[in-house]
Amino acid sequence: MIFKPADLRARSRLPQLIDVVRRVGWPRIDDLKGRFVFVLSGTQAWKKRYAELTTQASLCFADFDVDDDKSFDELAPTLPANRVFLNMHVFSADFADWSASVPRLTEAGYIVRAYVLDGKAIWGKALAAGVNMLSTDEVRGKTWARVGAEPFEPI
Repeated sequence: MIFKPADLRARSRLPQLIDVVRRVGWPRIDDLKGRFVFVLSGTQAWKKRYAELTTQASLCFADFDVDDDKSFDELAPTLPANRVFLNMHVFSADFADWSASVPRLTEAGYIVRAYVLDGKAIWGKALAAGVNMLSTDEVRGKTWARVGAEPFEPI
């Protein structure tokens, strides 16, 4: 029931996760129905170590923090090859930067999560920019915290 790094890696013989995604793409949503994808977040050092020690038995991916005030060209040299989930704390003040970076990051094969989207304006900006995973603490009673007809897109 868990989609693991080994499952992604099995889609190609390439050793680095981002190379697998670039070669064969992500599984289709229909192929992931009924499965969970766990992503380790938190301290950068812990995530780096977990990603480096990932084995066939590892149950989750590790994300990588990126700055919202950097251009894609500034971010690109720092992006990891063995982590495919990016974590970005976005601010409206840096919208010009991250709204231009997000589409290029997703085109490069990464899944982008934006967090602290705790207002209608920043939620709408993240949705319009193409952020893959929108995170907020403001779901209950907030009509704007939606990605479709419901708070969560059914899969």
